[in-house]
Amino acid sequence: MASIGSRIDEIVAEKVAQGYDGAKWRKHCWVFASFFWPRQGVSYTKLMDIYAKLVSTKQSVLVADQQGEKTKVDSPAPTKPKAKRKGDAGEGSSKKKVKMELD
Repeated sequence: MASIGSRIDEIVAEKVAQGYDGAKWRKHCWVFASFFWPRQGVSYTKLMDIYAKLVSTKQSVLVADQQGEKTKVDSPAPTKPKAKRKGDAGEGSSKKKVKMELD
C-alpha cells in the first residue's frame, strides 16, 4: 500500500510540474489502483484514506525518532478478564453445603 501510494504521489508531482491538474490525476490513479484491490467494493476514497493514515503514522514516528522521543506503540485492545469458574474460587467455597439430618 505504501509503495502504491508513493508511486501515485510521484506521478501526481510529475503531472503538476507539467501543468496538469494534480487532484484529477490523484483521483484517477487511485481509481485505477482500486480496480486491482483484492477485496471487491473498496472505493478509491477508502484507499486514499488508508494511505493518508499510513503516511501520517510514519511521519509522526520519524519525527519522534529524530527528536529522540520514545515512540508510542499502540497496544492491542484491552481484553476483559476471564470470568472465574465455579471450582476456581477455592476448595468447596462455591459448592452447596448439604445438611444431613440424623434420626
